[in-house]
Amino acid sequence: MMKRPQTICLSRIGRTIWVIAVLGLFVTFRTPFDLFLSSIVIAEEPPVAVAEFLEQNCTVCHDSGTTEGDLDLETLAMDLENPDNFHRWERVYDRVRTGEMPPEGELDKSEKKVFVSALGKSLLNADAAHTQKLGRVSARRLTRAQYERDVCQLLQIDVPLQEYLPAESLDDGFDTVSSSQQISGHSLSAYLKAADVALDAAFDRVLENSSKHKVKLDWTKLRRQEGGWYDREPEGRPKQKDVVSWSTNIVFHGRMRNTKVREAGRYRIRLRVQSVNPPPKSGGRVWCGIESGFGNSQESRLYWIGGFEATDKPTEYEFVAWIKEGHKLIVSPRDSALRKSRSDGGQIIGKFGSPELRDVPGVAIKWIEMERLDNVVGAKGRQALIGSLNVRRVTDRSTKAKGKKASKVSLTKRREVVSKKPETDLRKLTREFAERAFRQPITEEESKIYSDFAIERYKEAKSFQVGLRAGYRAILCSPRFLYFEETPGKLDDYALANRLSHFLWGKSPDEELLKLAADGSIGDSKVLAGQVERLLDDDQSSLFVEEFTEQWLKLYEINETNPDAKLYPEYDDVLHHSLLEETHAFVAELIDQDLPITNVVDSNFTFLNSRLARHYDIDWPGGTGMKRVKLKKADRRGGIITHGSVLKVTANGTATSPILRGVWMLERVVGLHVPPPPSNVPAVEPDIRGATSIRTRLAKHRNLDSCKACHVKIDPPGFALESYDVIGGYRTRYRTLESKNGKTRRSEGKRVDPSYTFPSGKKFSNVAGLKKLMLKNPEQLAKAFASHLVTYATGAEPTFADRKGIAKIAKAAEADKWGVRSIIKHVVLSPQFKYK
Repeated sequence: MMKRPQTICLSRIGRTIWVIAVLGLFVTFRTPFDLFLSSIVIAEEPPVAVAEFLEQNCTVCHDSGTTEGDLDLETLAMDLENPDNFHRWERVYDRVRTGEMPPEGELDKSEKKVFVSALGKSLLNADAAHTQKLGRVSARRLTRAQYERDVCQLLQIDVPLQEYLPAESLDDGFDTVSSSQQISGHSLSAYLKAADVALDAAFDRVLENSSKHKVKLDWTKLRRQEGGWYDREPEGRPKQKDVVSWSTNIVFHGRMRNTKVREAGRYRIRLRVQSVNPPPKSGGRVWCGIESGFGNSQESRLYWIGGFEATDKPTEYEFVAWIKEGHKLIVSPRDSALRKSRSDGGQIIGKFGSPELRDVPGVAIKWIEMERLDNVVGAKGRQALIGSLNVRRVTDRSTKAKGKKASKVSLTKRREVVSKKPETDLRKLTREFAERAFRQPITEEESKIYSDFAIERYKEAKSFQVGLRAGYRAILCSPRFLYFEETPGKLDDYALANRLSHFLWGKSPDEELLKLAADGSIGDSKVLAGQVERLLDDDQSSLFVEEFTEQWLKLYEINETNPDAKLYPEYDDVLHHSLLEETHAFVAELIDQDLPITNVVDSNFTFLNSRLARHYDIDWPGGTGMKRVKLKKADRRGGIITHGSVLKVTANGTATSPILRGVWMLERVVGLHVPPPPSNVPAVEPDIRGATSIRTRLAKHRNLDSCKACHVKIDPPGFALESYDVIGGYRTRYRTLESKNGKTRRSEGKRVDPSYTFPSGKKFSNVAGLKKLMLKNPEQLAKAFASHLVTYATGAEPTFADRKGIAKIAKAAEADKWGVRSIIKHVVLSPQFKYK
């Protein structure tokens, strides 16, 4: 009878882990049915003061017959435990409090005060009761990025696991918000797959005892292969002892066959390069890109590794990237402004002669060094996986019949983990692993479900490491690992350490945080503030800077559109990635130096490289890389709101929209929620032909009664930012395309008008005027920033009851001139952070 292979049986083990996960979810968290039952209440009548006010001032337009703005106040029940109803009443409260409603006529101040007080009290009481009962945040799990980092930290590996997990659903732009984090059968299967990939990588490294892979390729191994003129590989120059990738439109030019990797892994790539035929006014530099991929039309996708400046002096650059199996490196000039080499049938050499003699720019590569980083097991890696146990080499014998008379003996050598006390070691290792995975101490009884599972699998497979792997797999799919273990009320010390670490480092707490949690001192405000400083000072906080910034400002949408190549031929890969680097570096500086939040609106500096400086038409001070550059008034920059990254994500690839930019400004910077337009209101589409201005089209749109209230707030910032095109370039006229004699070419359209006049008579003429108005209320900017931080850090948007708390955070940071670092610190010290 054929033996079953000693591997994890997905059909059985998968079902068992599934049961563990589901049972854990029901034990640890309130079930959807429980939440449904708790939400069943008998709708109450509004307080008398509220009902009378609505009858006299609101129901004329918002009754069952008219329902302006999709709001029917006649049938809206005072059921504040219903989230949808609560938010409707909250919207009514805000519109009346700020004077937006009723739209015509003035309210009696005392009458308005009574209404606002009565409705506000009802909302506050309902929200506070809900928070006390269930907490601000429902069950919240790790994001894909956090899951990857936590697993890699546990197993001491470096493997991209996010690609195996479903894409995140975003709420208010953030992937950490619990209300958008759904778990389904499909996603549980994905977590099982990711756990398998991680465990395979960890056990393979320990068992195979891999060594470093390092290779240095000189010009002779990088040049075009002999026997053909197919111009994808760089051109060899024996005299200079280098190879050259030329500026050309030929796809995959600059690929190098001998850089092909045999195994997927994380590689350090070093290369020595020099510019060839740099443009006269470039300072001797040629902007280049390095990518990985198969480099052919069958699998054409390329993965960006980084950009660099090849200068007229040999310079070495270093990059670290995950490279897939079979991928090779492609290095080539990537500046759209460079002169391109002519080609004939895929060839740029031969018929036209060498591009070098035609002054075509290029990058000369002296050598490339590739070193694999993720396949060497250190002491920490072994300890994390198998503790103090040893690995030995064993030989498997198998006999295979051949004909009727003979048999053939096959010997297979492999390495496996050995234990003299298998059950004792399985219990010990699974418990230790579970404590690290669950980010807190656990009892023997709590770990028993996993160790029993591991022992059962060990007995079935007669293999210690199969049992150990099964136990680890169950732990990695447990809700206690996937979810933040938090209960209503004040967070316990371990939950607080866990929330803080995932907030500022995006991964599990380190030894110092766990030690502070163990001795109960982490809850002390001075200790907690000190830990915020420590975590922000560490290089690991760069993950927070990038991930929070991209979600706060919605920069993750930067890849959603491709600028029209005919309208914006200057846009290229180097510029694309430089836009993000500017904003990341800028936010990091605000945090490092505790600069005021007002720098988001206006600043006297930014971060540029020479490519971005050219795009912004700003004098480059010299040197290479991203630098802090002082701005002049004539540069028309300053503040994140004029960063090219922001201006690109608030436009499509062809035209800008004051509505999109206005809404972005209000929600991401000012902190005002803009409701979606009524369903019966058509969208305002820009006229890309330039026949009519967007201002004219918006004027007609604003005449609709249901649109006025919102556009009074949306339009000012939207019009001010019209001075910047879809890729962040400054403009005084719109770019358009016109056809003439069968040819399409760029032309200048109507003049840009960035001015705005408010109903009150106040006005501004350009973005500088808008900035002055916005800077008059720095506390509002601080509250908006604090609100986004609370959402990202805790997994829930601030509720009605949190409004006073957000105001206190901003007020506390006022002593430090609303410094960004100070706001972060006061968020962590707030009840919103310390409580579920």
